[in-house]
Amino acid sequence: MIRNSHVKPGGWVEWHEKYPLFLSDDDSLKEDSAIAKWGNTFFKAAESFGTPATSPRHLKRWMIDAGFIDVEEHILKLPVGIWPKNKRLKNIGMFEMVNMDEGLESLSLMLFTRALKWTPEEVLLFLSEVRKEAKDKSIHSYYHL
Repeated sequence: MIRNSHVKPGGWVEWHEKYPLFLSDDDSLKEDSAIAKWGNTFFKAAESFGTPATSPRHLKRWMIDAGFIDVEEHILKLPVGIWPKNKRLKNIGMFEMVNMDEGLESLSLMLFTRALKWTPEEVLLFLSEVRKEAKDKSIHSYYHL
């Protein structure tokens, strides 16, 4: 068993990771939509920058390989926007819509300009389309947390 000085026997660790591959269950998110393109571009840029964004898919295996026991994985749908009918999911979607509205630039600008050689203007123009779609109630997008 691997010895870890940060977690004592009986302790626990909890990870929360977003996996920004955008999906929809009703085909309202088109392949060529700005939101879908942003997710795919984010993965591509992160990979070419040497920091793959696929780590959430491996966390459970990594924890088991590190010697942790009773490892559980819960994958949740994180809606983007206020499209869900369920009140709780609608509120979660609203927060994620605001998160995207306010956080996309900081997630994208350095990565897209350095890894993909986009100009800052290209990134900002693209992000305006992503923000617009995040607010569009007819697009029922989500990703996994």
